[in-house]
Amino acid sequence: MDKAEQKHLDAVKHANERLSTSPRARRAAFDRKTRRLVVDLENGTTFIVPVDLVQILRDATDEQIAAVETKVHGIYLGWEELDEDLTLEHLMAGVFGTQKWMSGLREHLADAGRKGGASRSAAKTRAAVENGKKGGRPRKFA
Repeated sequence: MDKAEQKHLDAVKHANERLSTSPRARRAAFDRKTRRLVVDLENGTTFIVPVDLVQILRDATDEQIAAVETKVHGIYLGWEELDEDLTLEHLMAGVFGTQKWMSGLREHLADAGRKGGASRSAAKTRAAVENGKKGGRPRKFA
């Protein structure tokens, strides 16, 4: 067997392993109302991700996003007009873009959390008073 034949057999073996272990989409659709990508998996579960978290979809139009297709037996989601593909496995693992993009996204989400935690409202004040009556926040022990 020559190198080309062995390389082909190795690629087929790798593809078959990938098909048997990777999550696979049965159907994918864009929910315009909530701006979320909804992916029905072959195992009967559904995976949903906000498109604004996905780097390649952040600036795409609703029409472009809605043109999502499942590819390679459901292992990939693709957008022909955008010339982009994403592995379902990476999306489900929370990898929504490049490492630089993900760092910025984490910082953006952390800022939003800090701002929300720092906000004041009558309801938050009442909750703090009630919590104080119960002894306040539990102490942390080292």
